[in-house]
Amino acid sequence: MGQKLIIPEHPAVYEEKIKRSVFIASLEPCNDESEAKNFLSRVIAQHRDATHNCRAYIIEGCEYFSDDGEPSGTAGRPILNAIKRSGLENVMVVVTRYFGGLMIFLGAELLEKFLKWLGGRKKF
Repeated sequence: MGQKLIIPEHPAVYEEKIKRSVFIASLEPCNDESEAKNFLSRVIAQHRDATHNCRAYIIEGCEYFSDDGEPSGTAGRPILNAIKRSGLENVMVVVTRYFGGLMIFLGAELLEKFLKWLGGRKKF
């Protein structure tokens, strides 16, 4: 039998400053691609001055990711892999970055911290 998938009930946000850059991981339950696009539009509007809004989702078994201008394979795919490892389904995660002047690639590391934080919550 396969792994039991977890569908989040509520949005969540995690923020961390690392080497002068600010990273904000935003998660929202999404039942279809339209809801995911809506969520992405809201995040982009909220963070107009951000350097990148890298993202991934798994919705009804369909997977999507985007590096949003970060070097290929350094952001979107690690976000998607972190979602897979967490067992979450019907969810989109957007990692917003405000560039602080140093080149660092922390997509997966930041997501692991976020998912650990999320897992420590009683209900999401």
